[in-house]
This record gives sequence, C-alpha cells and structure tokens, in this order.
Amino acid sequence: MSWAPASELPVGLLAGITQPTLVLNGGASPAWMGRAGKAVASAIPEAVHRVLEGQLALRGAEAIVPELLEFLITA
Repeated sequence: MSWAPASELPVGLLAGITQPTLVLNGGASPAWMGRAGKAVASAIPEAVHRVLEGQLALRGAEAIVPELLEFLITA
C-alpha cells in the first residue's frame, strides 16, 4: 500500500488564480504526486502541467531550468 496525503484540493481557491502558472512533476515521483500535480493544474485556469521524465521530485536544476525558461518566454 502506498502512502498519499488525505487532504482535499482547495479547488475554489485554485480557480481564482489568474497568473500564468506552471505545475511541474517528476516522472519518477510517486504516482500520487503526479495525480496531485495534474489535479492542481486542472483546477487553475489555463495552467500548464509538465512531467519531467526520469526525475524524482524535481531534483536538479538541469531538468527544471529548460521548462521554466520555455514557460516564461511563452507565457
């Protein structure tokens, strides 16, 4: 049995975010983290969700920086 937090997503609060938003997940992170990232991105209007394949909990700037640059340039 895998552990996952048992809290509800504040959908109403997230729906009020109007700033460009990038949600990143590591592809090697536990499945519940990926589901949480996807849910957060779905709740924020026009959010972008990206999965960094092979990354565990987004460790390492070399994986994150290219995604951030692309998002900041195109947002």
